[in-house]
Amino acid sequence: MFSLTKERIKNEVADSIEIYKRGESIFKTGNYHLKEAAFDRQSFRYDVDGRYGDYDVSVDFKDGEIQSACTCPYGNGCKHIAAVCLDILERVARFETEGE
Repeated sequence: MFSLTKERIKNEVADSIEIYKRGESIFKTGNYHLKEAAFDRQSFRYDVDGRYGDYDVSVDFKDGEIQSACTCPYGNGCKHIAAVCLDILERVARFETEGE
C-alpha cells in the first residue's frame, strides 16, 4: 500500500540528514496535529507548530511517489514534512495491523 520507510524519509523526503534529525525531533515532541487522514486515497493533512507560527503540511502518495508541500519559508524537503512522514509511517503501521 504505502511505500514509506525511515530510509526513504532520510534519503528522499528530507533535504539532508540534519533536516531529517530536526524533523525527528519535531516528531518525538509531538509538535503537530493531524487534520485529515484518508488512508484509502493515501492523503494526509497536518498543522505543524513552527518557530514563527503554524504551518500547513500535505503529503500524498501517488504511483509510488511522495508528493508533499509545506507552507514554511523553507518549503519542500523541510523538517516539517520529515516529521509528518515519520508520523504517517507510524499511523500506517497501526492502520495495517488493525485492519487485518
